[in-house]
Amino acid sequence: MKKLFCIIGMLCFSHLIHAQHLPQTTITDLSTGKKVAFNSTVEQGKVTLISFWATWCIPCKNEIRNIVKVMDTWKQSADFNYITVSIDETRAQGLARSYAINQG
Repeated sequence: MKKLFCIIGMLCFSHLIHAQHLPQTTITDLSTGKKVAFNSTVEQGKVTLISFWATWCIPCKNEIRNIVKVMDTWKQSADFNYITVSIDETRAQGLARSYAINQG
């Protein structure tokens, strides 16, 4: 039950954060291979959940799997985006890409 409240709190809090308040750090979009500014990944007016994870982090992988299971339900309630950001080292980029593809 605590997890549910935490997730709801994150979703409500996300309405308060605007893209201009996020870091402009450059990240690589694994689907395109292009470098993008992190703050440009959040669409204005949409609820956005951002998960930071690593290929070696089992709880992180469980979180992604559980969010993917309920994402369709959440999308019925809100204009919703889900972004995952791998914190793996560059040499593990292939593993992160493979895992992301397998999770959809």
